Amino acid sequence: MRIYKYPLELRSGDQRVVMPIGRCIRAFQMQGDTPTIWAEVNAQAVADAMVIVRIVATGEEIPPGLIYQGTVQTRGGLVFHLYVKPWSEAA
Repeated sequence: MRIYKYPLELRSGDQRVVMPIGRCIRAFQMQGDTPTIWAEVNAQAVADAMVIVRIVATGEEIPPGLIYQGTVQTRGGLVFHLYVKPWSEAA
């Protein structure tokens, strides 16, 4: 197992991230001005999957069926929350 990082865009709406099947998100933090996911992955995995993530600003509607993964705060004080679509819906 290894830890890999996956930078995201700081925007609302779905984003697609390719990760090895069986990944486990361990952290969602700001790295400088970039929201970033750190995930434990099997680097020897035989296949990747498209993971659908959504960043939601505080006060925005949370679409149903998403799984909460973490919260970040920007240098300017804005707060965003990361949600992931379950595997069966992300494929």
